[in-house]
Amino acid sequence: MATEVMNLIYDATSKRQPDFLVATHLKNIINNNRDKENVILEVASVLLEQAFQGTIANSYVLSYLKYCLRAQLITPCSVFGSLPSFKAFDAPETLNVLLTLLGGQITEFSQSRADDPVPRLFQSVITLVTWLVNAVRHLLQRLQEQPELWDRQGDNYSTVISYLHEICESKKFCSLIYIASIDEPEMWKGAAQSIEKLKAELSCVAEPMQLQQFVYELQSILKLMLSKFPFFEEHVKNLSRMLSENIKHESSVSALLPLEMILSAPNSVLYNSSNIENSFSFLREIQNILNVSSPDVLKTIFTVCMTSVPIDNSNLLRCSAVMLIRVPQLVSLYLAQTGETINFFPLIVLFYKKHCNQIKRSQEMQILFISFLHVLVNQNLISNQDAAKLGYQGQTDMSKSLSVVHALFDKITNETRPLKVIDHLEKLTVDLDTLLYVGAAGGYLAKLVSMLVSISQQETSKDAIFGTCFLILFRIQCLFGNEPFRIISKQNPITIWLQTFFLDTKVKIYHEDPSTQKLEFIEQALTKLNDLPSRGNDHAGPASSVLDVSYSLIFTIITATSQGLCPEEKAHQLFCNLRDHSRTGFMACYLVLAQIASEGNSQNSILASKMLPLYKSAKLRSKLSTSLYHKNCLWIKEYFQVNLGDDSKEKLQEIIKKLSVSLRPSQEQMSEIRRCASELGTEMFTRVLTGSIMKQSRKDLSERACAVAIGASCVDWVGVPLSLIWYQVPEVMCAVEHASIADPFALFLATSLHFLSIYQRNKGFNVIHAPSEHQKMFIEVAGKERSHFHGRSSDQRMLYTDIKDGNRAIIERLESLASIKSPTGATSNDPLFINNAFHSLGRTLHLSLTNSGPHLPIDFCMTLLDKICRSLSTNFNIENVLNILQYLPFSFLNVLLQISGINSNIPAVLLSVVDLQLPNVRTKVAKLIALGEARPLP
Repeated sequence: MATEVMNLIYDATSKRQPDFLVATHLKNIINNNRDKENVILEVASVLLEQAFQGTIANSYVLSYLKYCLRAQLITPCSVFGSLPSFKAFDAPETLNVLLTLLGGQITEFSQSRADDPVPRLFQSVITLVTWLVNAVRHLLQRLQEQPELWDRQGDNYSTVISYLHEICESKKFCSLIYIASIDEPEMWKGAAQSIEKLKAELSCVAEPMQLQQFVYELQSILKLMLSKFPFFEEHVKNLSRMLSENIKHESSVSALLPLEMILSAPNSVLYNSSNIENSFSFLREIQNILNVSSPDVLKTIFTVCMTSVPIDNSNLLRCSAVMLIRVPQLVSLYLAQTGETINFFPLIVLFYKKHCNQIKRSQEMQILFISFLHVLVNQNLISNQDAAKLGYQGQTDMSKSLSVVHALFDKITNETRPLKVIDHLEKLTVDLDTLLYVGAAGGYLAKLVSMLVSISQQETSKDAIFGTCFLILFRIQCLFGNEPFRIISKQNPITIWLQTFFLDTKVKIYHEDPSTQKLEFIEQALTKLNDLPSRGNDHAGPASSVLDVSYSLIFTIITATSQGLCPEEKAHQLFCNLRDHSRTGFMACYLVLAQIASEGNSQNSILASKMLPLYKSAKLRSKLSTSLYHKNCLWIKEYFQVNLGDDSKEKLQEIIKKLSVSLRPSQEQMSEIRRCASELGTEMFTRVLTGSIMKQSRKDLSERACAVAIGASCVDWVGVPLSLIWYQVPEVMCAVEHASIADPFALFLATSLHFLSIYQRNKGFNVIHAPSEHQKMFIEVAGKERSHFHGRSSDQRMLYTDIKDGNRAIIERLESLASIKSPTGATSNDPLFINNAFHSLGRTLHLSLTNSGPHLPIDFCMTLLDKICRSLSTNFNIENVLNILQYLPFSFLNVLLQISGINSNIPAVLLSVVDLQLPNVRTKVAKLIALGEARPLP
């Protein structure tokens, strides 16, 4: 075949035939052959070889070659594959003609469709890169030998470098090279060796004056190739770079607001009892998602802690422990792990200037601030001279006290004898809350919890031991919620009771099933309370039994009294006996009475309200018990006095409005947001957040509302993203009038998806509070639902109905990597509801894109992908991004690529959501990318 083509060209040149006539003959040769692809390559190879066979280019054959390219008889890929036949590097004019022809084909290939077979695509891009690199090497070597050649070859050198730069900046070339490095490893090994040789030769170049600019440009392009081409780094890192390209990383003041809201939450990593290393890892993930700089993170931590001290100093102990233990440890670990050198002193000065009036008005604030300076000086975070400028003169009483408490905590937790532990706790020289806050700030409160649970398990009968452990664990539950108890694997009476009556730091409204009541134990307890001996302890029976039947016992007494079966004086006596002779009975009775009293105006509630004042005149058994009685009862009283009215929606909207203006959240506001979320429910809470974004008419206001929504979503790490996916996205995608809020809503959704992934990784480390019962109920219902309203399109609703072979339909109609890996929708690491939700998001985007108007879905989908990938610029773990992107349907990305163009971020997303180790998948993805065309910018 090559001989036939060559004879045709010889005959045409000798007869001076026009180019269109030669192209006609070549077309007949191509069409009359079964193996058209190989014939096209042979035609291109022969034309290229004959055009540049001599010392100068053959103008006739060159015209035939150009006409065949214009007529699309041969393709740019066939020209790239024929380049090895060109050897005339030492002929400047000939090389210049070839480079001029090659430049147009490189641009054509980057911007237009390429219909060549996939193997030819891979081989051609490899051949092109290898040839250009070898051309640079040859010219560099000749230039070293004869520097005077610069005047004749200088333009050619610059042209070759510009082509390499264009290839590195072309998304189509980079994507195909990425796939080719997997499909054609031997060919790319040769290309890699050529680049390595160029790198070695460049390092040995002696730079005469003519070469200085050329060497500088060559070093730049070599550095670009080493960063762009996948043979010189791991594929995952290369994907990370490709995904993060051309993404706007706007840095706004409002970006600090979500971080400050997350840290201001009552159970944030600053205030819970999580391990300091886990808290650091969690904080780094949040920082990367929100795209906040390290100095801003440290400044925000410091600001949140200092501003959390209330004016009346009601929570000074907790804030002191956090400021003097938690924050310095976290900052030191932050600087050590990141390797960053941050001057901490300007941050302190900035805060001091801003809050100096508040510090000067409060003596406690002054002591706290000076103590904080002392800790920073001891940990070499600031110098003595800098601290002295802010009033530091030496160690304060507060810092000394916390050091003593820290040592005391170690002494108690290292004790192995139960009686000695209780003795140490009874003889505490500091307030118990101080001990607990110090333990929580240091990340070892769970050790104390584990020890107290173990002791109570050993001594279930003695109220002096069991009851004291119960009072302390009750206090820990009130202050820190469920986090310190998560390490407890075995259940015991105290943990079972706390789980029954508490949900985090909230009291459950508990109603016992009559069929589960232990009547014999209730009868025994009533008998003992009715006829107490004059001496002895534990008159009400074993402490664990009293706790076990506490609700049934108290409810029985209240019900019998309200129905007239028991005199009220007798009920008074029973409650007083339980109050005075059982630590366990005291605390359990008060909580149950307070709960019954809060349930309305029934006879039981009225009677329980009358019984509560009895606890003001309790017989005090010890100093520790007295303190715990008072604090726990005060906490219960304040809890049930909170107004739980129906104005939660208006209250939440008011808080969001205030935060959008002030950009300065407080712990009180975050606690109120959490309460509103609990009262409204997850779906309504999320609707209020998205509604605050949608109603804004200005970009700056919508960005602020988005920042507030992101910060507020931390009260429900799981429910908010699921609610967005199941309910909000379909409605927004079908509402064209909301096109102006596509960007902030996409940012809210993308950040929530990242939050959900972070929750899945960190939920076992006590850094994030577990979902409440109401939140779990929503998650369960949303995760199993298949008939949600997914937009106004009937096709969308049909897709979500149960079908007999749903898994196969998902794979065939809306193929995604997650579907292929786990067609049943469940993996070993992720629960079913998350997989269902992420699959739902991909299907909703796809159907909205194909069934709705083009403007809103395209803008929203492209913005959403950018927001998901934007965290990669801050060395964020790419696995988190890939875990989200893998649920996007393959067909959805295909449609998006054809609409948005090859220069968008879609090729990189395509490479990230498929398994390129499968040959068929490589072929399919490469074909899609090759068929992509450049689209003009709007």
